[in-house]
Amino acid sequence: MAENETDDATPPIEEGELTPPGGETLPQLLKTEAAVHELQRYVETERRRNRKILVWTSTISIFIVLLVLVLFVSVGIFVMRHTRRTAAMVGNIETQTAAYVSQVTGVTTRLGSIEAGQTAIETGLQFSAAERVRENRLFRSNLERFSRWVAMRDTDSA
Repeated sequence: MAENETDDATPPIEEGELTPPGGETLPQLLKTEAAVHELQRYVETERRRNRKILVWTSTISIFIVLLVLVLFVSVGIFVMRHTRRTAAMVGNIETQTAAYVSQVTGVTTRLGSIEAGQTAIETGLQFSAAERVRENRLFRSNLERFSRWVAMRDTDSA
């Protein structure tokens, strides 16, 4: 059989006509205006449906964006309040530290004067101890001389 020849069972296929895989022809629409009207109704229905989807998607997106914005603003406000409290606490601690520094400076000054007094007392004690050692030596030498004098007198008188 040639390519252009057809079976007796199947009707001839016109060019541009849609056919299913079995080779049968599809029924044509009754009226073109009715088909166009149905097509327009279908298109309008799909447009309405797509508009609704677009409106819902836009609304939800805007809601999410606003929710995120509100969340960021809330977190910012919380952080600012917390920062102010922390700054106030740091200021109080700084004031207290300055007071403690002045007290420590006063104690350090007193310690310096106490150390100077202690050094003076130690110097006085060392001088006093050296003086006592000198007096003891002098007293011993005088006692030895007196003992010799008494011993010499006893030997002379006897």
